[in-house]
Amino acid sequence: MPVATSNSKLYHRDGSIVLVAEEIAFKVHQSVLANHSEPFNDIFAAASPIQGSETFKGVPVVRILDKAGDLEEFLSVIYSYKPLDILCYGSFESVLRIADRYMANELREKCLKQLERLLPVTLEQYDTAWDRLNSVHAPGQDTPASATKLIAVAHEVNAFWLLPQALNTLLGEGEESNIKDLGLPQDLLLKLYCARGLIVLEIPQYINNLLTEGRSKPCCRGPWRRVYQNVCVVKMERGTSVRFPLDFAQHLIRSSDSIAKDYLCKACFEHFITENKRFREDLWSRLPEIFGLASSWEELEKARS
Repeated sequence: MPVATSNSKLYHRDGSIVLVAEEIAFKVHQSVLANHSEPFNDIFAAASPIQGSETFKGVPVVRILDKAGDLEEFLSVIYSYKPLDILCYGSFESVLRIADRYMANELREKCLKQLERLLPVTLEQYDTAWDRLNSVHAPGQDTPASATKLIAVAHEVNAFWLLPQALNTLLGEGEESNIKDLGLPQDLLLKLYCARGLIVLEIPQYINNLLTEGRSKPCCRGPWRRVYQNVCVVKMERGTSVRFPLDFAQHLIRSSDSIAKDYLCKACFEHFITENKRFREDLWSRLPEIFGLASSWEELEKARS
């Protein structure tokens, strides 16, 4: 198949090297790519004009195994023809994958920083996130882009610190029968299956512990039973809350006036709030271990550096 010239701005008249992907030619500058990616220096060295080497209109050719559309997105960001925007989902995925493959570390880190906006790595980020993981919309689409693809690309580039809460959210939002259909790598599916049995126990155990502690307080022993009943009602009303323990405990805090304040003394009410916060912080700290990714967030962070 003959090589065709790219119709985009990425065929520069003064370019010094031609990248060919899927028989589409992109004429670019060696210096620009080499400044972003050290491996390109070695690739370009192998493409030095010697007798018998492939050329396109007199310019040395480097054949790239990536898809032409993905390469175009990557080069467009390198040349600042397009902004790096995670909401342009397909483009973002392509840029991150190629940046990781060719060790364009500065661009890779910018991609991962944007990915943290949707895959929070701290409880504070999770609580203040401007958008939820399952509502990433790609421009021009009426349906949300699949959160599983964001998780898959984070996994592919070894950004494991982005996965604990993302997997937790995905597990909570998916029916058990649909887990196998999420399109995730097999090792992540196995982690989801293993974690599911642990996550569903968190709320029942927490509620029972809350009641046990309440019964030990002579000042509000009776009222604590009423609070326990209110919490159980909330659990039933919210339905899937058992798969969203972080959100469930947050809801108890936000609705604490009607659930607990009207029945408990000041000290017990403050204890109710404190225990919900403690439960969320403790659960968050255990997410990497629950999903079989690491023993702690700190361990994941060390792997990042």
